[in-house]
Amino acid sequence: PIGIMALLAQQDLVSLENALPVVMGANIGTTVTALLVGTVATVSGKRTAVSHLIFKCIGVFLCLILMPYLLVILKNLSSSVAQQIVLAHFLLNFVIMLTFVFFLKPFAALMQRILKGDDETLPIWPEFLDRRNLSDEEKALDNVEKELQREINLAQKMFLIATKMIVFVEEGRKRDISYIEMVVNNLRAQIVRYLRKISSQNKSTQLSEKIFAYTAIAGDIESIGNHVVWLAELATQKAERKIKFTENGKKELQEVISLVSRNINEAISLIDVSDKGKIVSIIQREEEIDDKVKEARNNHLKRFHNRLCSTEAGLIFVEMLIHLERISDHCNNIAEYVLDIKK
Repeated sequence: PIGIMALLAQQDLVSLENALPVVMGANIGTTVTALLVGTVATVSGKRTAVSHLIFKCIGVFLCLILMPYLLVILKNLSSSVAQQIVLAHFLLNFVIMLTFVFFLKPFAALMQRILKGDDETLPIWPEFLDRRNLSDEEKALDNVEKELQREINLAQKMFLIATKMIVFVEEGRKRDISYIEMVVNNLRAQIVRYLRKISSQNKSTQLSEKIFAYTAIAGDIESIGNHVVWLAELATQKAERKIKFTENGKKELQEVISLVSRNINEAISLIDVSDKGKIVSIIQREEEIDDKVKEARNNHLKRFHNRLCSTEAGLIFVEMLIHLERISDHCNNIAEYVLDIKK
């Protein structure tokens, strides 16, 4: 609108007095985009969107009060109406900046009272990989174990979000998973780099075996995250296309999800404390999951031949089963690596 007003002014089709209210309205109108984005944003995002609206409204209110003086200033600054309109836009935002620059802290406190809540901050960088411990093999490997624990906990968080999306897709959840995946991928890269530095300090066979196992575990956790991203994508497609699974299909899928979730939980505990019983449990459950997935596929084929489910539903259902099975495979790999290094 401001550009259009300037073009009209160049053709002498609009005066400054008529264009100025449009400039003010256009400035308030720009807050609509921020407000729409804020509806699916974090608490901080919502506060920013509302603050943007308040800033603009107060700025416009002050300019309306000072309208006669503003007109005089603009006419003295330039004889061109088009330039006066552009300057009006600049001065409006300059007034907003001068008004709030001295009140940012109290205003921020006010917004925290209006929109209560805290955002969960998820650091993208490692928290435990201390370079000062590289010369001490035992401490360095303890650091790696803690970071692996953090990495797999994040992968589990992704899994919980994705499996909930299969039932109901909330706005912004897919974005959350993508961000967590980025953190998981970065942690894997940083862990591998740290392990290489440890290996350069010591060349013993036992240490080499541990470094290989920890590197593989970090890779398996990253792979779990990749499969979870696919689950979230499939859940989103299911929601967008309004695809429904049969009741039997839902039950079979939930059974597999429950078993995979238990394997992830036990894989998490294994990184901290080796437990041969849990290792055996994961391996046995992995076989059970393979059987359940095979059974669910066969049942799906029967339902498909009997025209009880659509082709689209069947494709998504089978792909979800495949990714769940792969996640369990990686849990099984983690259990086997832990068994090797904790003997």
